[in-house]
Amino acid sequence: MSARGWSAFRHRDFRLFCAARFCMTLAVQMQNVAVAWLVYDVSQDALALGLVGLASFTPTAALVLVTGLIADRFDRRRILILAYTAMALVALGLLSHVGDGTRSLWPIYLLVLGFGSARAFANPAGQAIVPSLVPPEEFGNAVAWNSTALQIGTIAGPALGGLLYAVDPAAPFLASGLCFAAGASLVAALRPRAATASREPVSWDLLI
Repeated sequence: MSARGWSAFRHRDFRLFCAARFCMTLAVQMQNVAVAWLVYDVSQDALALGLVGLASFTPTAALVLVTGLIADRFDRRRILILAYTAMALVALGLLSHVGDGTRSLWPIYLLVLGFGSARAFANPAGQAIVPSLVPPEEFGNAVAWNSTALQIGTIAGPALGGLLYAVDPAAPFLASGLCFAAGASLVAALRPRAATASREPVSWDLLI
């Protein structure tokens, strides 16, 4: 690949962000697989797996009018730090649940619901921050590499999560928590270019 193909990586902030996105994607996929195995091991019920998916998706649907607006109007770096930190706490909560050995499913559903809420805010903020990390002429290259990092994490995460769960059910949750924490630390080190954002009060008219 020519040097031009790597042009986005000349910028420190993009290198940090791309690493953070990879860590986040890898952690999400590891955790998703591990949660599915955990719920099935506890319940032996396919419906219980469906409820996990519902708990994960519901916040995205419920907050769709809010999350994009928040990403447009507030500091995206801070949004990502808070979201990734919340995801790390959820992973630690799942780790604690496994360690307790309880057979109850409702704590898992609550934790997954919280995770889905954090992810609902992280996704639009993560997409919107990229233009502030590279010059306009290298934005397309940055988007391509960001997409590549997400695809690699999406492919590797489930396999790694399954292997770790086979070794120890707690292992993928510990690994996910560490990856989320690493992602939050990498984003905290970013120094994106200041973006002009509207500070008008949030109203229903803006949401719709």
